[in-house]
Amino acid sequence: MRRVTTALDARHPEALDPLPDQRLPLEVQPLVRALNGLLDRLATALDIQKEKAFVADAAHELRTPLAAVQIQSQLVARAKDDATRSEALADLQAGVTRATRLAEQLLALARSEPDGVVATDAEALRVMFNNLVDNATKYTPRGGRVDVGLRVEEGHPVVRIADSGPGIDPEERHRVFDRF
Repeated sequence: MRRVTTALDARHPEALDPLPDQRLPLEVQPLVRALNGLLDRLATALDIQKEKAFVADAAHELRTPLAAVQIQSQLVARAKDDATRSEALADLQAGVTRATRLAEQLLALARSEPDGVVATDAEALRVMFNNLVDNATKYTPRGGRVDVGLRVEEGHPVVRIADSGPGIDPEERHRVFDRF
C-alpha cells in the first residue's frame, strides 16, 4: 500500500500512467486496478478531446482561405473581358496555393509530436524551418529584412531566424506555442 501512496504523492497532475500493482495486499489490488482503469479511460478521453479541438481549430483556420478562393472563383466567372479574367484567375491560383500551403502545414502539425518536441526527423525539421521562414517573410514589410543563421553553441546547432516585421503583440506572446 505504501508503494501506491508514494506513487500518488509523487505524481504530476498530467501523469496518467498506471499505478504500480505488483506485490500489493489482496484487499488493495481491486482498488488499484479500478484506479488504473480510470486513468486509462481518462487518457483516452483527453486524447479524443485533443483530436476534436485540433479538428475544430483546423476547420476554423481553413475557413478564411477557402472563402477567399470562393470569392476569387466568382470574380473569374463574372469577368467581362480577357484582361479582367486573367487577373482574377491569377488571384484565384494564388489563393489556391495559399490554401494548399495551409492544408500542408495543418497536416504536418497533425503528424508532429503532441508535446511540440521535434525528434531527429528530417522532414519535421524541414517543415518547421519552412514555416518559420514563411512567417518571417509574410510579416516583414516590403523592403524589410529576414536573416537566417546557423551556428554551433556548446556542440549543439542553433538556428536563428530574425525579421524586421512588427513582431508579436505583447498580449499575444503567451500564445506563441499554441497550435493555432
